Amino acid sequence: MSRIYAVACFLCLCAAVWSQAPDQKAVPVADTAGAFSFSYTIKNNALSFTVSYPGDCWVAVGFNPGWVMKNANIVIGTIVNGASMVSDEFGDGMFSHKPDTLLKGTNDLISGTCSVQNNVTTLTFSIPLNSGDKKDCLLESGKTVKLIFAAGQSTDKKKKHAVALIKSIIL
Repeated sequence: MSRIYAVACFLCLCAAVWSQAPDQKAVPVADTAGAFSFSYTIKNNALSFTVSYPGDCWVAVGFNPGWVMKNANIVIGTIVNGASMVSDEFGDGMFSHKPDTLLKGTNDLISGTCSVQNNVTTLTFSIPLNSGDKKDCLLESGKTVKLIFAAGQSTDKKKKHAVALIKSIIL
């Protein structure tokens, strides 16, 4: 009897996994990169991403950069005069980035917020896996994505980052 129960449980588990749409990760994936902590989920052809860093500062994550920041799809968040500011940007040079909209691209953020609590800045945003914007990269579940993380010494996102690092993950 216990063998039948075990097989039935296994089949139910398999059915639940196989019934999940291929572009969805039902459980948030959490990880760290140095002092950065991040998590993400994929659902309805969108990536929902949260990244936190200690301090009252701007925080950014870039997807699939070429050399340094060049060609990266960057989302950067900060607090300005108490208001959350989140921007969809593009690495237009090795050491520079601009909002997509200034480079003939589009703002493809589905949502985005930035907050500071207990001296930890948290950026949360959602972007399409495939926005169709030439200034954004194609993101695919199950594929490797190179991430760049950066944080400033202040909330002024025009000032150079105090820390930056790279990590590759499988979405």
